Amino acid sequence: MEECYAKIFVDDDSRRADVMTKVAEAMGGHIEVRTLVGDGFEVDFLDGEPATADHEIAEEDAFLYYPLVLELVAVDDAMAVPDFVAIASKLMHALHADGAAVVAACDFEDALPGGGRLPA
Repeated sequence: MEECYAKIFVDDDSRRADVMTKVAEAMGGHIEVRTLVGDGFEVDFLDGEPATADHEIAEEDAFLYYPLVLELVAVDDAMAVPDFVAIASKLMHALHADGAAVVAACDFEDALPGGGRLPA
């Protein structure tokens, strides 16, 4: 069974607070410190892992070093996977609306826009 969890990597150099505000407007909910609390879900906004000169990064793995990482989780244990996929899709579109590259890592990537990858 698929888990209602997704890690979403975002190539957006905007301030985290600005991205959080934009996403809150698109998704609904309210912000508590670094978390967007929505109806049945939460999104934690985290700093991405910076690449160092030591890393040899394959092009298909570059997203692992995007500056912003979002962790989307269902807080409603009864949430069905299709409903969670719809939330993740809406989140990806909100992040991509300003041209940011967005990559999702989850059990249901194929069900997301672009197969879980929206290029800049």
